[in-house]
Amino acid sequence: MLPRRWREALPLFSSIHWRVAAALSGLVESFLMLFALVYWYSYSVTHWAADAVGTAASAGADVRPGAEGVTAYAVMLLHPVTWLIFVCATEGIVRFLGAAFTGDVFGIFPLYVADRILWRITTRGRAESLPHTPSGPSSFFSWMRQRALLLGHPVVADEVQYSSDTSGEIMSISSSRPKSGWELPRIIRCKDVYYRLEVASERSGPRPFLYLLRRLPAGVPGRTVITYDPLVHSD
Repeated sequence: MLPRRWREALPLFSSIHWRVAAALSGLVESFLMLFALVYWYSYSVTHWAADAVGTAASAGADVRPGAEGVTAYAVMLLHPVTWLIFVCATEGIVRFLGAAFTGDVFGIFPLYVADRILWRITTRGRAESLPHTPSGPSSFFSWMRQRALLLGHPVVADEVQYSSDTSGEIMSISSSRPKSGWELPRIIRCKDVYYRLEVASERSGPRPFLYLLRRLPAGVPGRTVITYDPLVHSD
């Protein structure tokens, strides 16, 4: 539920699968809000709506059966708690869909706002900016564009190239399909050599997904390390 900058400050940042965590937390938040809405409606019926209908009936008004339910709906729609429940439920759904279908991990909205305010204060209007985190609608449009892009390209074997710079060896992987779980800065093992994923981008061509990995001097096997075989087609 934390913004990206706050997650990166955690010592276990690279060992947690944030996409799964965000999807689960979004589901939990949505279900909790569903239960809260049911309870809130029940409370409205048994308290405010019942009192309002009873007062009207005692004053001689013609009260039809089931008026408590209609009155409860009216009271709920006008109460700020109802809107707060709707906002939290929508946020949970967006966070789940973003993580499940587009790979975007959103923090909860209040913490996102706090992070932006703190960033504004600490940078004091400098030109630097946070890494771009797409919003919900733009993320879904990006996902739809990616699906359309895949329809026009058949699955072909990855193209792997090696190069080097002043900091060491770089492995470049061009793939016809996006690789599940390849999120920065994930550790990838290829032929018993460990690399850290530094760039994941898209371009045109039969292999539109480009991944740049930097070789590490050493690595430790673990559940979070992804094993990659260049002879196997992209997943």
